[in-house]
Amino acid sequence: MALLLAGLGTKALAADPYYPASAIPEALKKNAHSVVRLDEVSYRYVSPKEVRYVRHHVVTILDREADHRSELEFSYSSLMELRSVSASYYDAAGKLVKRVKQSDMTDLPAGNEVSLVSDSRVKKYAFTGFGYPYTIEFEEEYKYNSGVYLDKYMPYSWYDEPVEKAVCTVVMPQGMDLRYRLLQSDLQPAITDVKEGKSYAWSFANLAPMRRETSSPALHERYPYLLMAPAEAKYAEVQGKMTSWQELGNFMYAVNKGRDILPEALKAKVHAIADPLKTHDEKVAALYKYLQQNYRYISISLGVGGMQTIDAITTARTSYGDCKGLSNLMVAMLKEAGIKGYSVLVYADEDPLRFPEDFATLWFNHVIAMVPNGKDTTWLECTSNMTPPGYLGSFTADRAVLVLDETNSKLIHTPVYTRQDNRRYSATSATIDEKGNLKATSRVSSTGILQDDKIQIVHLLSKDKQMEVLRKSMEIGSVNISSYTTEVLSNRLPEVRENFELSASNYASVTGKRLFLKPNIINRMGAKAAADTARTAAIDVSYGEEYTDSVTITLPAGYKVESLPQPVSLKTKFGAYEAAVKVQDSTATYIRNYSIQNGRFPAADYPAYVAFLNSVYKAERNTLVLVKE
Repeated sequence: MALLLAGLGTKALAADPYYPASAIPEALKKNAHSVVRLDEVSYRYVSPKEVRYVRHHVVTILDREADHRSELEFSYSSLMELRSVSASYYDAAGKLVKRVKQSDMTDLPAGNEVSLVSDSRVKKYAFTGFGYPYTIEFEEEYKYNSGVYLDKYMPYSWYDEPVEKAVCTVVMPQGMDLRYRLLQSDLQPAITDVKEGKSYAWSFANLAPMRRETSSPALHERYPYLLMAPAEAKYAEVQGKMTSWQELGNFMYAVNKGRDILPEALKAKVHAIADPLKTHDEKVAALYKYLQQNYRYISISLGVGGMQTIDAITTARTSYGDCKGLSNLMVAMLKEAGIKGYSVLVYADEDPLRFPEDFATLWFNHVIAMVPNGKDTTWLECTSNMTPPGYLGSFTADRAVLVLDETNSKLIHTPVYTRQDNRRYSATSATIDEKGNLKATSRVSSTGILQDDKIQIVHLLSKDKQMEVLRKSMEIGSVNISSYTTEVLSNRLPEVRENFELSASNYASVTGKRLFLKPNIINRMGAKAAADTARTAAIDVSYGEEYTDSVTITLPAGYKVESLPQPVSLKTKFGAYEAAVKVQDSTATYIRNYSIQNGRFPAADYPAYVAFLNSVYKAERNTLVLVKE
């Protein structure tokens, strides 16, 4: 297969036009900014410790919206050796204009602000200064130093980009079959005997583009997505099996086995912290607090560090570590205190990732720790210095995770935070004078998922920056926050409490004798949602939420109600909304209750979903009209 790809590359670089834009089917160009002409990928599983990967990719850029596709990056490390790379540029007629070699590309470290220890690098090149349409071609060849890198293939490269042709071929050695699962497609592979053993080939043609759709499931649940895994692989000096979650977890445990030895000074510190405490939970919480106060998160990708942790002695000495290193250190400290803990593989993201739980493969990108205690379990996010023990948050909650054990690894699920857990309550007392000026005091309580962002703001930003974020969250021009305090309650279901005072000139608009006032002062929810008649994806709402808000407003003397917003009551499968304003004497009282229902709803419900969101958006901005007597 590598020779076949090389042959294609030679033809592509010949003098005759090879990729004329005019050859793209008109149906594929409709509403497109770029089109993948060919994506041809080959995996050759040489042995449990070696996989060869070759990719030949051709994309035609139709206009400037897709210029980013001509900015090429090729990452590599000691785990993924870049053996060769080249790229070419073709004009609209498909004639070769420029070719670049590996030596022409810029070579840079691949780290970022939290990646201070890394042997990952990237080669970059950008084609610029040519007219439209134009075509970019590149070929890359890698040697992967572990069989675990035979894992996934997706025929798409980018949103809103159709694919003319895509081929994925996997060659397995004699006596070894490929484990595979193609999601969102019933395409079967062409399986043939070849010199090396057995070849599996999937060929896709004329694929409609991936669409960005609001509140949609993950891509592997919407578009063709090929999962692959060998029966066994070798990582570092450890060889293991991968045909079940138990085998895969046992294998990952073995990769990290023996790296949990603590230095003597830290052992003594563990006992000084834990031994005086009586209960299991007290010991776990105290050791976790020590980790949070004395170690910081930093990304480490060095040598086999992609999946193998830095040892606990090194982490203890340097006082920093990545997710693997900090979780390993936490589990090692627990072990020294006589408490059994586990490192746990998870796919971390703001929205839970749902993957097929009957196909074992390395889905994961993060490590956390878990401590069982009878029927109870304490989860520990070891990269955070602000998360209380037992709480995970939206980054790792409500998803399948792999617990690593020597012989009994297993797939389990992290906690689910319900609508009743994710609540925000606010109470505001305000006055409006006859010029429309506002003064108000508010107290706000946020729990569960709804405090995730707030606790980051409280811990990471200065007081001035916190108030700036608060100001931007309100639809109030020229608002001044004169006082702002916060309190963090670090429970298993954490809570952030805010108290603030504010003022604003001309909050209510004055026209002649009339004063126009929006009674929902600080917590207007929602954004306008656009209709989408081409919607294909289900509606995926990851977390339920509840909002309860009350506002009392002292109105200016000498004014009476001319127009009172009508009560709003909405009850749908997506949630419920109620809001009402009452005026008695010189006081207006606004009460709002809003709940969002988590779940997955069919694409056919999208018009009703949009209608609900837009109704909420409108109701949040209803106006009370007063007139001077």
